[in-house]
Amino acid sequence: MGAGPVILMVEPAAAVEGGEVALTGERLTGSGLPQVRIGGVPARPTIATGTRLLVPVPPDARSGPVTVETDAGTAEGGALTVGVRLAADLHPVTGPAVATDGTIWTTVSGSRGQQVPAPLVRISPDGRLEAFGPGALNPTGLYLTPDGSLLFTSRHDGTLYRFRGTGPAEPVATDLGTPTGLAADHEGMLYVGDRSGTVFRVAPSGTVRPFCRIPPSVAAFHLAWGPDNALYVSAPTLSNEDPIYRVDSGGAAVPHSGPFERPQGLAFDAAGRLFVAAGQAGRRGVFLVEGPTRARRVVAGANLVGLAFAPAGDCLIVSTSALYRLPGSAFR
Repeated sequence: MGAGPVILMVEPAAAVEGGEVALTGERLTGSGLPQVRIGGVPARPTIATGTRLLVPVPPDARSGPVTVETDAGTAEGGALTVGVRLAADLHPVTGPAVATDGTIWTTVSGSRGQQVPAPLVRISPDGRLEAFGPGALNPTGLYLTPDGSLLFTSRHDGTLYRFRGTGPAEPVATDLGTPTGLAADHEGMLYVGDRSGTVFRVAPSGTVRPFCRIPPSVAAFHLAWGPDNALYVSAPTLSNEDPIYRVDSGGAAVPHSGPFERPQGLAFDAAGRLFVAAGQAGRRGVFLVEGPTRARRVVAGANLVGLAFAPAGDCLIVSTSALYRLPGSAFR
């Protein structure tokens, strides 16, 4: 029997179920397909060569070391941090909203025009789920105000609503096109992204004015207000080379970074670093934007549409059907 396998790198070091992680090393295959385990849970490679394995993270995987076993021996690589699924059977369209106490809001939005009985979902810090019917269809973009109210856009009727936790939601602003992304600046001005090409600025009084123009999106605008007093926007199209746009306080929009494949949810962490749920070179997940043309994948994931950072530093990631939590240590 020859020398056993060697794992040199596990990339990235964090993932959610369905994400594909790459293992590079030496002698990773033997006479047959190697046996891979993530945190002790079997995982089956989709690509296997002597120097590289591509491994989807199974639904029951947990954080822990990655091991590869061949007929020549067993190798252990670095630990993979696997996101904990907090909720399933969801339908988020944009990122979740997180309160200062750790309460999370997300959606079962439904297809456009679909009546979902309880499309708003609240998850308490102790993990308790509650569903609410605010009386509006297709809640999409979410934002929590300092007083604890939830603002959300409806891509069905072009309205921005306020939900106070009980009773029907109250209209705040109307005629917003197909509103998806929602963000606020440091002065409390709201920004609503109409995916047909306009970002609106909404004053606390409900007055609506166009703020800037962005190329239309086939899916949704995603907005995040940056620490540099600028608005950042992603607008996925059918191209595989979409940028993230930076919009200054005067409404001038320019490409900021990229290109990405279908960039979606955006979020800044406490250190002011920008993260985006997107793809690059066929790899999908969450990327840390490190420069105009540089981005590093820090989380492997499939069908991701949004993310947000909790006050304690944890990252909350939503796919098209589920919500996950990753510890902030996974992003250092």
